[in-house]
Amino acid sequence: MDRTVNGELRHDRVAKRLGEVTTRGKCPPQKIEDEAREIVAAATVTNANPGRVVTMGEFVDRVYLPHIEHHKRPSTLKGYKDIWRNHVKAHCADVWLKDVRTFHVQGWLDAIAAPGTLGRKSLKHIKTFLSALCSSWRSSRATTQGKIQSAPLQRLRRQQNRKKHPPMT
Repeated sequence: MDRTVNGELRHDRVAKRLGEVTTRGKCPPQKIEDEAREIVAAATVTNANPGRVVTMGEFVDRVYLPHIEHHKRPSTLKGYKDIWRNHVKAHCADVWLKDVRTFHVQGWLDAIAAPGTLGRKSLKHIKTFLSALCSSWRSSRATTQGKIQSAPLQRLRRQQNRKKHPPMT
C-alpha cells in the first residue's frame, strides 16, 4: 500500500488477521475468503494518488491550516489551531484520512465531550472545525479522485453537556 509518511512516499505491506488458524484442509473457511475479498476490493483503488494518502495530522499541518491562513481571518486561524492542538490532535493525528468514517469522528467527539469538561459552545466549535476539516479534505480529494462516496460527518450528533436544572415552579 502506498502512503505518504513525513512527506515521503512509502510502499508498505499491510497484514491483517482474518480469523483463527485452522488446519482442516487446503481451503480456508468461506468466512475468511469473504473477508479477504472485501479487504482486497477496498484496497484496489485504480484512481488513487498515493501522494494524497496522508494522516489527519499531516493534512492539517501541511494543507488545511495553511489554507485557513490565506483565506480566513487571523482570529479564525488561531481558534482552529487551538482546537486542533488542545482537543482534537490527541485523538486522531495518526489516523489515515482515507479511513475516517462517521463512527470514528463520533467516537472522537464523545471522548472530547467527557462530562463536565467543556461547554456546549466549545463542543459546537470543535464539531464545526472537524466538519470544515473533512469538507476541505473532500473538496481537495474530489479534484484528483473524482466522485466522493459520502461525507464522514453527515450523520454526526453533537454531545451536549447540559446541566440539569430543576423545573421552574
